[in-house]
Amino acid sequence: MALGTTALLLKEAQPGTELTARGFLAARSLKQRTPVLHVTMVEFAERISED
Repeated sequence: MALGTTALLLKEAQPGTELTARGFLAARSLKQRTPVLHVTMVEFAERISED
């Protein structure tokens, strides 16, 4: 789950884009204990082309 600026950055990323995400795991709800990653920071890897 991501909100605000972080969500907008992830929305625009192309599939396969290298990135580093930071955040925390929390239960989906009190009844559903499935872990959900809450992304608080995203950083895209810089690619240097070899032309």
